[in-house]
Amino acid sequence: MYFDKIIFLYALYVAFAYSILAFGATYFREVADREKKLDIDIGETLIYAINASSYAVIITFLLFFFIFAILSLFQKSPSVITYVIPLAIFVNTLQILIRASFQKTAICVKGIQLRYMLKSGINRLKYNSLTSIQIEPFFVWFKVILFCEHAKSGHCYINREQLDILINQINNYPSCEIIHDKKA
Repeated sequence: MYFDKIIFLYALYVAFAYSILAFGATYFREVADREKKLDIDIGETLIYAINASSYAVIITFLLFFFIFAILSLFQKSPSVITYVIPLAIFVNTLQILIRASFQKTAICVKGIQLRYMLKSGINRLKYNSLTSIQIEPFFVWFKVILFCEHAKSGHCYINREQLDILINQINNYPSCEIIHDKKA
C-alpha cells in the first residue's frame, strides 16, 4: 500500500473545486424549487419523511467510494485522478444526502407535499381531491400511491409511524378510499 501526500493534496484541491460546483448546483436547485411553490394551502406539517430511495442511492455511492478508495491505496504510482475519483464520489454522496434532506415528503393537516430527488418542483395534493390511496409494503417502508380522479398523482415511501399519521388524516375525508395490499 502506497500513499503519496503531495499528489493527494493536489487531488484535494480538485475535489474542493468540484465540491463548490456540486454544492452550488444543489443549493440552486433548492432555491429554484422554492420559487415554484404552489398556492395550495395544505395546513400545518405534522411529520416529514425522507424518501426511501434516497437511502439506497446514498448507500450505493458510499460503497463505490470505499471500493475506489481502497483501489487508489493499492496503486504503486498513483496519479491525481486516482485520488480524485473517490473524493468526487464522496462529494456526490454528501450532495445527495443534502438533496435528500431538502426533498422530504410532508404529511400535513389538509394534504400531502411530495418532492422527488430527480424531479424539480413540488407536488401538493389536498386530501379532499384524492379519490383513493393504495398502500403496498416495500421492505421496511410502505409505498403509498395517491390517486386524484382515479389517475395516479404521486407516490411516496414512508415508515409505519408516518403511514399511521397519513391514514388518520385521510380518514377525515370519506371520499378517499384506502386500498391495502394483502401484505400491508
